[in-house]
Amino acid sequence: MPDAQTEFKDVPGRIILNGELLRTWLVRRIALCAIAVMALVLPVGAAMVSDTQYRYYSVGGTTEKTIVRYMRQHPFKGDHGDAYANLKHRYNLRLKTISAHGQCVVERLDLEIDFRMTLPRSANPERLTPSARSAFNGFAGFAKRHEEHHRASFIDCGKAFAARARQMKTAQCSTLNLDIRALLKKTDRDCEAKQRSFDRQQSKAVHSLTLFRRGG
Repeated sequence: MPDAQTEFKDVPGRIILNGELLRTWLVRRIALCAIAVMALVLPVGAAMVSDTQYRYYSVGGTTEKTIVRYMRQHPFKGDHGDAYANLKHRYNLRLKTISAHGQCVVERLDLEIDFRMTLPRSANPERLTPSARSAFNGFAGFAKRHEEHHRASFIDCGKAFAARARQMKTAQCSTLNLDIRALLKKTDRDCEAKQRSFDRQQSKAVHSLTLFRRGG
């Protein structure tokens, strides 16, 4: 079925509105605006959901110095070398197209993003000194917020993709399927590129954390 088109019309006839007519006009305008906003946020026939699995890697040491030394000697391997935390994501795109009026359109598009977040965890939490526990918790919280920022960025990009793909049309459904999947790949590349400046800022900020200032 083609997308339903809604025609927005003003209340005809009067320039000066008052009393009940004004209230009726305002209610109609507000309702129509709300419908328009909802259509932008969640297009009909498009859905995006996400799921996150959490994993942890062990960090040895009981003081700030021994914790930092352990992480330098046993670095966690991320996607681009040594890292303090990591976020992997995978897309699951379910797409249904249909021919209508000589064009192929999207009947249903569902995008699921599965995340796997790996975070640091002390191997000896009961043996940490009070100051080391506080410093390590601050570092672990920083690492989690960092990866959560990346996750939120990918979710926003996924929503933008779903909204854009839902409106795409071509003459052939085979072409439309290929175009939409190509758009998803491009969206992912662009989304990762947008986050590089954030990573550069965070790589500097991490060394100002208490754990690294005390750990040397």
